Amino acid sequence: MPMEPRPLDAPAAPAELSAYPELPGFRLIQELGRSPKGIVYKTRRLVEQDIVAVKLFRDAVAKEPGFRANLETNADNTFLLEHPGLVRCLGCLDAEGRLLLVMEYAKGEPLSRALQRNVRFLPPRALSIAMQCAEGLHYAYQRRRFHGRLHTGDLILSDEEVRVLGVGLGERPEHPAWNVKDPHLFEPLVYTAPEAMPSRPLPASDEGRRAMDLYSLGALLYHMLTGSPPYRGTDEGAIQQERLSLQPGVVRWPKGAEKTLPSRAIALIERMLSPDPTARGVYESVLAALDEALREAEGRPLQAPRLPPEPPPPLAPAEVPAHMPNYLPGDGRGPASVK
Repeated sequence: MPMEPRPLDAPAAPAELSAYPELPGFRLIQELGRSPKGIVYKTRRLVEQDIVAVKLFRDAVAKEPGFRANLETNADNTFLLEHPGLVRCLGCLDAEGRLLLVMEYAKGEPLSRALQRNVRFLPPRALSIAMQCAEGLHYAYQRRRFHGRLHTGDLILSDEEVRVLGVGLGERPEHPAWNVKDPHLFEPLVYTAPEAMPSRPLPASDEGRRAMDLYSLGALLYHMLTGSPPYRGTDEGAIQQERLSLQPGVVRWPKGAEKTLPSRAIALIERMLSPDPTARGVYESVLAALDEALREAEGRPLQAPRLPPEPPPPLAPAEVPAHMPNYLPGDGRGPASVK
């Protein structure tokens, strides 16, 4: 069983300190989360004296062929992503043979923990979270960076902001099914686009990967609004059978959802969860639809559609003299030359 995090201001017993690994240059303060590939800790860097998040990878994972090289390359490529909605990656380190991924520390709690506590998000809050997430993903997309495995553990929520973990760092989901009881583990496959399931080759084009992230974002929004993920299957085959049973629909809405949820949010989610990647739209259209759904949820007037400006009225026809003089002013033949 994972150790319950100790309050930061409480004195630590020696037994508690020994529960965390010793890493040169770091002092591990608190466990933040875990996955089959490693454990994330809130950590103080002893030289810089700042707080960061450190993912300590399991030895077996770090020794997988190509894993370390790919992670180092992805970490370098994502270092330049600076956006308030993204958690920045600071780099990879080798600490006496142990592979570490150092990231910014984001205050708040993962969406996964809130959902494990059966927190039900009111539509304005859920839509605001989705909008902030979409803005960060759009920024990354413009720089050809994608997430590829977005799930509830990747959204860190605080009172005022939402930050997304893991953009550009990996491709395939690494976590178990959604009904795992350990609250530190997450549930990605029920948020994964059909074309990105493990048995299929990952979309290679920028547009394909954008569609993959938009699908996952729509699935997360569905979970926040309804209290359960869009599908209940525990593996790829079960999820696929569930999708097929819903056709021609794409998701099953709880009874009475049309009375309690904004109609524009329902329409947007069904578009984002379309099995056709090209039908999910682009970030600009999704952000506009999220804004309209948020206005509907808050009872604010919708923005009037932008109409093209009216063309200016035609100029009045110029009055042309019946007889045009055959001279130019000032050429010595017309009135301008009269003295």
